[in-house]
Formats: sequence, structure tokens, C-alpha cells
Amino acid sequence: MLKRLLGLGGALATGLLAACDEAPQSQQLFLEGAGTWSYLVDAVKDGPLWVDVAGNPFAVADADAARAMAEAVERGMTALKITTTTDRAAAARPMYRLKVVLNPGPSANFRKLCQEMAPAGPPPEGKLEILMGFCVEDEVRGAARGSLPTTDNPRAEPLVQLIGRMTRQVLARNTDR
Repeated sequence: MLKRLLGLGGALATGLLAACDEAPQSQQLFLEGAGTWSYLVDAVKDGPLWVDVAGNPFAVADADAARAMAEAVERGMTALKITTTTDRAAAARPMYRLKVVLNPGPSANFRKLCQEMAPAGPPPEGKLEILMGFCVEDEVRGAARGSLPTTDNPRAEPLVQLIGRMTRQVLARNTDR
């Protein structure tokens, strides 16, 4: 009986670990501090925040993929009502932007995110990886990395939730660290 219970416990633990590997995951990499929130407020006080998207692993046009990412950012930003644009010229203050790189590659350095960074190619098998950062000119003020199982739909709910979570990590107001 004990042997059977231990076998079931091991199978359950293996199943739970496998499920965690497939769940959307994110990690805050860097947050400058209170200044990040002030920059965000300044960026959106007169209009939309520029969401600069690099890469499109989805089965839609580039503009549609970028717009879906921008909409997910708006939805995910719960502490401050913001609007977004994917057009630099339409941004209220284009010196500020939220950079989203889809499939940046494992060697992508978040400190260089606000400079010219393009997708590095195919992600690990079955994964979509995301690197996100809030930029003031070419300086990163907050950054996060995330991943989830691959999807062809840029509006898939797990992806929208992950982008929202990463947005809150990158633009966090709380600096009690």
C-alpha cells in the first residue's frame, strides 16, 4: 500500500512540474526605482505611449501582431489608465517607449533592449519568449523576460495575461525592494 501511495505521489509531482513548464512565466529583470513611474506618467500625460514591437511569430500581419501587443499592454496596466500606439509619430512623447521583442534569443541582453534589438530567430521548440523594457531614449528603466507555449494567435488569453503581468513588472510603482 505504501509503495502504491509513493508511486502515485511521484507521478503527481512529475505531472505538476510538467504543467509548470508549460504555464506562462515571467521574471522582473530590472527596475530603476521611483523614477520609472514618474517617466511613465510624463510619457502618457498628453497622449499614447509608444509600444515598439520587434518580431512576429504569429499567423497575422505585422501591424496586427503589434497592435495586439499594444492592446495587451493597455489591458495589463491596472494602476494607471493609459492608451498606446504602435506608431512612433503618433506617440505623445516618443522619447519614451515600451519595447517588446518577441523571441529575442537566449543571449539577448536586457541592458541593450532600448538600442536596436531585433528577434534572434526561432525560439526553443514549442516556446514563445518575450523580452520587454521601458525605455527613456536609449536607456532601459525597467525590464522583464517571459515565456509561454507557442501560439499563432497574438490575442490568445494566456499571452494577453502574460503581457499584462510583464507590463506591471516593467512599470511597477512600488519601489519597496
